[in-house]
Amino acid sequence: MEGLELDEKNQWVLWQTEAEQLKKGELAWRMLENNQILGFLPFDYYYIDNQICFRYAYHSLQRVETFFHRKMGDFETLCFLCEEILKILERGQEYLLDESGYLLLPEWIFWNRCEKKVFLCYLPGKDGEAAKEYTMLLEYLMQHTDHSDKNAVSLIYGLYELLDKDGFILENLLSYLQKAKSENVLPAHSKQMHGEGQGSERNISTKYLLKPLPDSRNGKLWRKLFCGQEGAGCFIRQEKLAVGREKESDLFLPFGTVSRRHALFFSEQDGFYLMDTISTNGTYLNGNKISAYVKTPCKENDIITFADISYQLVKVDGD
Repeated sequence: MEGLELDEKNQWVLWQTEAEQLKKGELAWRMLENNQILGFLPFDYYYIDNQICFRYAYHSLQRVETFFHRKMGDFETLCFLCEEILKILERGQEYLLDESGYLLLPEWIFWNRCEKKVFLCYLPGKDGEAAKEYTMLLEYLMQHTDHSDKNAVSLIYGLYELLDKDGFILENLLSYLQKAKSENVLPAHSKQMHGEGQGSERNISTKYLLKPLPDSRNGKLWRKLFCGQEGAGCFIRQEKLAVGREKESDLFLPFGTVSRRHALFFSEQDGFYLMDTISTNGTYLNGNKISAYVKTPCKENDIITFADISYQLVKVDGD
């Protein structure tokens, strides 16, 4: 954004803008100046000719972007961050702050995780859309979600889907997050997303992998969630893999088109088999829908599709 910069040495966010620009944000400016509102970075300002420079202090705080450069987000971290940001916006409504003034991208969000505090910058008179920036934030978090934490993947996907479906309604988004917290009973890291299941493993030198294909019909969201992830794919290391939207599935696919118990994939002595378990949107082998509860043989390089999520069965060299 023009006129916005970060002074990392002195830990300031600096925003310089035309005095004329601030006229439409004068109410918000005065509200922030005369009230200490929880979750907003404190600021001062000074004049430079016909411009005003706002200076926001983030002393002793960490940028959210810095954290996610080093670590992937688990359920607790993602839920806390997403919920706290929405609570700050809700608090801002009480002070008549227009949603256009917030900076909701990760490089401009600050927190103290130990003290469980999140802080935002608010720029009076800024032109922007909170809904658009919050969507961009979720897309960023999708790329930095710990895919071995099924609760985390389910949370961030569900929040994104709700925002896309119903729009930016704070009450709905907060209700979703609060419900997700209350229902989070599955231990984190219980199974690996697109990874190793908990069943009996096979000690073999040649490994087979269900490799996700980025051109699946689910396209945009599929790529945001999974494609480009290091090591993405499901290694075949057990005799039976359950596929579905249930968190307990060996291959967990948190998509509305996928049934809770969608299909089974078998690795037997004489080869591989695929079985649909009466899924709503079907299971396909090389584009052909297979019958429910019939073990259908499949082989290397076949394309397997669960509803609209496609994989290719490929062979990889073992260690």
